[in-house]
Amino acid sequence: MNTDHRYQLENRKLTGHRQQKTTLIMAACYPDMLWLATCGSSGLSPEKLECLRTRRFTLFPDSGCLKKWKSILEKTKGFSYTISTELETYPANTDLADLLLYPP
Repeated sequence: MNTDHRYQLENRKLTGHRQQKTTLIMAACYPDMLWLATCGSSGLSPEKLECLRTRRFTLFPDSGCLKKWKSILEKTKGFSYTISTELETYPANTDLADLLLYPP
């Protein structure tokens, strides 16, 4: 990977969510952001987040998962993140891709 590509990756806004499906859909719709999946609601852990310590990132938990993700993030120290609460107003297990594919 050359320096230009590394710079482009390192400077894209970093986001995290639960499903791989959402990664593919959101990356196609918003290619200026770097989309990462936790591979399930239990896939988020302080150990897995360690590689993001130097990055600012935003997490988008599915509706109904906010409390669980917040409790996991409380165990982390020294991270710079935002956790979105926007999906909590939708039915359980709604994610960002669902809103794009099936608008309310």
